[in-house]
Amino acid sequence: MNQPYKRGTEATVHCSRCGAYIPGEQEWCRYCGAIQERCIVCKGTIGPEEDATKCPHCEGIAHRIDLLAWLKVKGTCPRCKNRLKKEDLP
Repeated sequence: MNQPYKRGTEATVHCSRCGAYIPGEQEWCRYCGAIQERCIVCKGTIGPEEDATKCPHCEGIAHRIDLLAWLKVKGTCPRCKNRLKKEDLP
């Protein structure tokens, strides 16, 4: 999983396509132009080969494993706060 980490004072991630460093708030890679999908739980980028899912209410995208772990504790979407069960996920 492509986790964010600190480099200097700014959170950065690796581009899921080219591997370049991207500031945590930036949504696209300035080197290759790839749009970076961010997990609504861990805030890391979601690469094309990673298992991801969406909240059926707000369509927020997340790593499946992160969202399942979140739901065990909270039972709601981390983005829209609607009640959510494992069975509701696509």
